[in-house]
Amino acid sequence: NTPLIYASWNNHLEVVKYLISVGVNKAAKDNEGKTALSHAKGKVRDYLKSIGAK
Repeated sequence: NTPLIYASWNNHLEVVKYLISVGVNKAAKDNEGKTALSHAKGKVRDYLKSIGAK
């Protein structure tokens, strides 16, 4: 799993925003083939959708 996936899974919006700002791969997948968006909920999910995460 990537830091972005962990932050998304734990609903840490500010960490997610920081990671995106430093250029992490928002399309990276975990060992089950899921992206950060797949694990996100609430405001984190809304944010990831707004920046085009899949």
